[in-house]
Amino acid sequence: MRRRVVLLDADLGLANADILCNVQPRYNLAHVVSGQRSLADVVAPVPARNGASFSLVAGASGLARMADLPEADRGRLVGELQTLQDSADVVIVDTGAGIGRNVLAFAAPADHVIVVTTPEPTAIADAYAVVKVLVRCGTSGRVSIMVNQARNRDESPHSA
Repeated sequence: MRRRVVLLDADLGLANADILCNVQPRYNLAHVVSGQRSLADVVAPVPARNGASFSLVAGASGLARMADLPEADRGRLVGELQTLQDSADVVIVDTGAGIGRNVLAFAAPADHVIVVTTPEPTAIADAYAVVKVLVRCGTSGRVSIMVNQARNRDESPHSA
């Protein structure tokens, strides 16, 4: 059975998943925030590769107002995630780095947060700080760390 998967690019202000997926969606999250479109309206199909396909909700890039959304806009956007959850089996939310309000707002309600880091000591320290903040904010879901760009299998478990 194939799962219906949606990737939401919530790196607000510096989104780039559309580029990585080689799609040019007509609408993005800026249209949702401005009230021009609903979240369901901006879901775009990504062409299948190796038989696997998914849908994308593109973020907006280069818009300072998206990077620092007012509380009401951020809350409305996070609230609309239920629309995606109702129409998909899996919703992956890709946030920006750090512990900013936008990142925490999208991560807090998640069933599973995966903090992606690299094996460098400063990156590991930052990832640990993100996990601490998520736990303090009352994240109800599971929190995991994934080490990316490890040179070998031994480097990954020892760094996290």
